[in-house]
Amino acid sequence: MFISKQELYEKLQYVTPRTFAYLNEIDYYNLLMIIEEHQISIPPIHQLRKTLRGSKIMKPKNRVDNCYIHLKDEIPTPINNEQLSFLHFYPRQQIHLILSAYSRMKSLKLQSQKHCLKLKFPLDQHSIRKEITPPKSSDKDNDILICLLQKLINEITKCQVPVSLKNNSFEIKLPNYIIKVDLNYHEQQDHLYPLQYSIHAWHRDFQYLEISNTFTIPSLNDLIFHIQKLFLLIFQLPEHLARQEYSLSQYYFYSQCHTKN
Repeated sequence: MFISKQELYEKLQYVTPRTFAYLNEIDYYNLLMIIEEHQISIPPIHQLRKTLRGSKIMKPKNRVDNCYIHLKDEIPTPINNEQLSFLHFYPRQQIHLILSAYSRMKSLKLQSQKHCLKLKFPLDQHSIRKEITPPKSSDKDNDILICLLQKLINEITKCQVPVSLKNNSFEIKLPNYIIKVDLNYHEQQDHLYPLQYSIHAWHRDFQYLEISNTFTIPSLNDLIFHIQKLFLLIFQLPEHLARQEYSLSQYYFYSQCHTKN
């Protein structure tokens, strides 16, 4: 990708370098090197936060050298499944970890979920049961739910992503994004299903960039499908948030261009 230094400077006043690189399919680390090499100033995060909120539109004043810069194209990791194309958002090494974890998640069978994994704190059976407390309806149903949640969280951590549990919810923290999953039930319920859960994702620095969804698991027979779906959503929503960020940046960038003209 060839771009003038002036245009690159102006566009980076409206978007984080990571999101700019991903949505333009260029190599992120090469972009950082170019920014440093050409001494292209980028706004501090608090200033960019106001810009993307529309409360303080940036007006780039600096004129930089009128030269063209070659930005190295990103070398995508081969992903055969179109449904998983969002994984290009992640670093190459992490993509392989996520694909391996997803492959194991797809092999889960309801009939085999009888025993929890023997893991260390905080993913051991005791710790998870302390924080995840489904209604005391069917011990068998509860055991299967706890077992599958343990396997889900364990696979997420294998992707180099930390997870914390508290009060029937667990939180996943990525470098720029936080995803929270809540199990929406009360201990007073006399049955586990239908089981409702919600997922909420937001940007650490731009908390007004957020996505929320609520789903219902009708019965035990649908549990495996939703656990697999949840695994994908957890890694998919940050990519959606990056698209939100880029869409806003484009809107304000071209609004400013129109104002200048």
